[in-house]
Amino acid sequence: MTKTIFRYLLALIFIGSGFMHFILPDTYVKVMSDFIPFPLACVLISGVLELAGGIGLLIPKWRNRASWLIVALLLSFLAVHIPHILNGGKVTTDFSLPLAAVWARLAFQAVFIAWARWVG
Repeated sequence: MTKTIFRYLLALIFIGSGFMHFILPDTYVKVMSDFIPFPLACVLISGVLELAGGIGLLIPKWRNRASWLIVALLLSFLAVHIPHILNGGKVTTDFSLPLAAVWARLAFQAVFIAWARWVG
């Protein structure tokens, strides 16, 4: 029962986040590192993939694959998060995040990866 509740919660988080990529794409583009090409396309594609992962968690036949998709997404997001840490929170030449927030975001990546595999 607990695993089911956590599966639905994670699905809700990823479905919600996926939709937010389309509702507020500029927010996501803003935190993309300068070296990532086609940032808007990356944001929209990751939004679709987050939706697919979240929905897939709710379908027993696709649950395991969806959890691996979520893991792959979270690992790919390290390409955005790690440079922020290495640059002391600096995202782009004119935008920075608090370093504590960047570290917290990285820590949550590990939690979400473990969570995705547990419920998958």
